[in-house]
Amino acid sequence: MAKRKTADISAIKEEANRLLRGTWAGNTKEFRDGVIVMLENILWQADRYRGYRYLTNHELPGDVEPGVRYRANGEIPDYEERFLNTDNTRRVY
Repeated sequence: MAKRKTADISAIKEEANRLLRGTWAGNTKEFRDGVIVMLENILWQADRYRGYRYLTNHELPGDVEPGVRYRANGEIPDYEERFLNTDNTRRVY
């Protein structure tokens, strides 16, 4: 009889979040889309999906398009400005 192996969902989620925040050369939008699909499938199958939030411009280096933008003083801009020049793969679960 084969022994069943289990995965540490928290560790998988932590690694996926690291990849989604990453800024190295090969970390493309397409790569992050793949990470998102894989992670969401794992979380849904394990009944552990609890949504995500976009990474802000304050959480990423200045040359990286964030998932959402906030003003330097912490104010939330209007919807159009908030999502101007953003990348929807810059998120955290």
